[in-house]
Amino acid sequence: MSAPRPRFSVLTAVFDPESEHLRECLDSVAAQQVDGGVEHIVVDDGSHRAEVVQVLDEWSGSPGRRLIRRETNGGIVAASNDALHAATGDFVVLVDHDDVLAPEALGVVDEHLRSTGSDVAYSDHDLLR
Repeated sequence: MSAPRPRFSVLTAVFDPESEHLRECLDSVAAQQVDGGVEHIVVDDGSHRAEVVQVLDEWSGSPGRRLIRRETNGGIVAASNDALHAATGDFVVLVDHDDVLAPEALGVVDEHLRSTGSDVAYSDHDLLR
């Protein structure tokens, strides 16, 4: 018997961000609490920075996290498509490698989707300075 599908597939394309920003992004996705669960698929698009590779290696060992490594940089479209092909969730969420989700972000989206029966939701961003 196969595992149940997660509610959300969070897709993140990574190419040599500041390691601190990447950690904050990964931690913010890991903190999401949603009935049905969240999978996080990260595609490393050929990063060269050792600290980025190390952060991703440390991150990848837990359930619900999948790391795909591209040998060469194909750009955000190629990396996002690789992540999309690996996604198994009911809904797809795109999160840049230097974005941070509010702790309740996916819970609020989930509540809206369930209460309205919507198939699609769009959200934008706030800037943290």
